[in-house]
Amino acid sequence: WMGEGVHRRLRVKDICFDAGHIVVRNGKGDKDRITVLPDRCRESLRQQITRVLHQHQEDLAAGNGRVWLPHAVAPDPSDEELAAIRLRLRLLRD
Repeated sequence: WMGEGVHRRLRVKDICFDAGHIVVRNGKGDKDRITVLPDRCRESLRQQITRVLHQHQEDLAAGNGRVWLPHAVAPDPSDEELAAIRLRLRLLRD
């Protein structure tokens, strides 16, 4: 239902279940776009996010699981804030 290139870069923060859309970042013309989140894909994406969350927690416990944080992140976020930001930026890969 989505191109392979998009799937490889899709992050947790790019999916909005409430509004029913996905943000496609750096698309054609290096622009961000919003597309519809098909109803038939919602449950599988929720399951994938659950798997990614579990993997992220395991990675952090092992001293790994860090992701690049953009410069827009507050200068001194708490550990809890950093953990939430890192999870949102995780890619939804298997």
